[in-house]
Amino acid sequence: MTIKKAMILAAGFGKRMLPLTIKTPKPLIKVGPKNLLERSIELLIKIGIDELAINTHHLSQEIDNFIKNNNYGISITLTKEKELLDTGGGILNATKKFENNPFFVLNPDTIWSKNYYEELK
Repeated sequence: MTIKKAMILAAGFGKRMLPLTIKTPKPLIKVGPKNLLERSIELLIKIGIDELAINTHHLSQEIDNFIKNNNYGISITLTKEKELLDTGGGILNATKKFENNPFFVLNPDTIWSKNYYEELK
């Protein structure tokens, strides 16, 4: 079975990354030339994902703007959590969106590089 859907967890406050996350949501922190969210999206596209859900909360408008300003060529849905739902709540929301279809869940905290491609594939 080929998994075509994925979720990226991007709603947290990034408290361990303070003071960087006061004005920048953790998924948009750059490591080298790319931010963490960008690395996650590119990896998922490379393994064949065509539908992506991203939950947001802290500084959600920054993530919204980033997605609007970048065309990744796949369906990306942003879900703003009014109250932080934590990991389980965010994933539960994605199960509603994806219904009975399997999906990957990625935490953008990891620096996703080409080395992960074979493992996910």
